[in-house]
Amino acid sequence: MQRALFRRHGVVATENLDEFANALLLFAQPRRIAKGNLASVHDSGGERELFADRVAAWKMPFAEISEATRTRLAARLDYGLEPVNPLDAWGTGHDYQAIFADCMSALLDDPDTAIGALCVETRTGHALHEGYAAAMMTAHERSQKPLVVINNLASVGDDDLALRITRAGIPLLIGLDAGLAAIKGEMERRDFRARPPLRSSPAPLGRRKKWQPLLSQGAALDEAGSLSLLADYAVPILAHRVVASAAEAERAAREFGLPVVLKTAMPGILHKSDVGGVKLGLADLTAVRTAYEDVAHRLGPRALIAPMAAGGLELSFGAKLDPQFGPVVMVGAGGVLIEFMTDRACALAPFDESEAGRLIDGLALRPLLQGKRGALPADMAALCQALARFSTMVADLAGLVQEIDVNPVLAGPKGCVALDALVIPAGAR
Repeated sequence: MQRALFRRHGVVATENLDEFANALLLFAQPRRIAKGNLASVHDSGGERELFADRVAAWKMPFAEISEATRTRLAARLDYGLEPVNPLDAWGTGHDYQAIFADCMSALLDDPDTAIGALCVETRTGHALHEGYAAAMMTAHERSQKPLVVINNLASVGDDDLALRITRAGIPLLIGLDAGLAAIKGEMERRDFRARPPLRSSPAPLGRRKKWQPLLSQGAALDEAGSLSLLADYAVPILAHRVVASAAEAERAAREFGLPVVLKTAMPGILHKSDVGGVKLGLADLTAVRTAYEDVAHRLGPRALIAPMAAGGLELSFGAKLDPQFGPVVMVGAGGVLIEFMTDRACALAPFDESEAGRLIDGLALRPLLQGKRGALPADMAALCQALARFSTMVADLAGLVQEIDVNPVLAGPKGCVALDALVIPAGAR
């Protein structure tokens, strides 16, 4: 819930005091981070590879430097060093101070560089480290972009040199991961400032008033009622029909077209699969009748028939009314994966389709929506629209609803559709 609040207001969260201190140092320097990504210079090939691995783990792209920048780098590097980003600039050590200054200047001048970083250690009185500091001060004076020094070790090394670098406008960040956390946080601040204001759609007129009497009764809505509530707020749902006999089940199956799914719709059964109340892939009318008779005999005569949906990735939408922060919406893995994965993102409701897209983009399963192993990409516009409309519904029903679970939501190439839902009113036990 706290993350949802931070997300709405552009707050950068830190996990420990090292990250916190680094963030304060970087955010306090006066230069605003530019568009683009990270460029870095190193004095060791091994440390450069380690840094590249950590940047990938933080999901931060390196700046894609231009051919002109590569030419400038190649003109200053010793023989055998590649003019790339991240850059190992240490060769023979001859004229290293000027080389490091010129290489960092070339990287900072590149249009895709947002911020530059030199990754070394710092010790006062050590000629090499004093030279690095002087080189970065020269590069800093030549550019208007922010520049940092990241100590490879989780230690400032020596206070005097650290203070001199930082007071010159080049924050000395402590440790690779804590330093990268600060840089990522600064990039998130930049991106947040650049976003247009949220423009969530208004709730359909009269919907809250329409559903208030039923929700005020305090009983959880069954699947059909929950899906109807979603549909009333223009969240797409799967067609379905409630039946009370085997003949009605067969008739509904004919009209929908086989195969179909049959689920118990008896009041009070909130988790249907736990009691054997879900029958999937019923491919003929005999199977429909047999499934209905089994479920009706064990659980009761009321059942729901729906077409079998396929051809997409299963996600879930969820909502809770937090007593401090208000209505909060969740999107994450769905189907059986919801029990095994913590892949989810949260935001305060309501929000627009752009924010819905950013939430989905942050999920580990996001690449699967692009289509893998011959599968077609999901209709992202439809998925984002559905999630934004769901957030509008959640905000409109604040105070009437305690919790909503929509699982699964099937996202496919022809749109997205909610297959099952559970709405628990406020005050329900």
